[in-house]
Amino acid sequence: MTAPAFERRSTADRVKGRVFQLFLLSCLGLGLLCLVVLLAQVVIEGGPRLNLDLLRRFPSSSPDMAGARSAIFGTIWVVGICALVVVPVGVGAALYLEEYADTTRWYNRLIEVNIQNLAAVTGEQQTPDWDTRNMRLVVDLGGGDGA
Repeated sequence: MTAPAFERRSTADRVKGRVFQLFLLSCLGLGLLCLVVLLAQVVIEGGPRLNLDLLRRFPSSSPDMAGARSAIFGTIWVVGICALVVVPVGVGAALYLEEYADTTRWYNRLIEVNIQNLAAVTGEQQTPDWDTRNMRLVVDLGGGDGA
């Protein structure tokens, strides 16, 4: 049998929960500290080597002459062409589904269900595990069925 959801927790359970929260926050702090140290090292050691030649020059076998111009322009082209294709197709599909689609057809229902599932996945990804009112990590230390 499961315990009621709003049952008062014992002092020992509250202490365990607080200790676990502190442990999690200390692990988070340690990870962020390591990230800051690594980024600072990259900026300090690599900063003097960064200049506009990196953007102006093409790839080369010589490190002094190497750049990333073709990679940057290739990325811009791919993103631009995808946007030019995807936006009209997406708008057309939305218009079709909203205005002209017959809801009795199996393929229209399949498309609708898939779109609804995508919206649910996006909503789950955007829901953080942080209590935004109190800015504290929400930790569920529930024991399930009490066993």
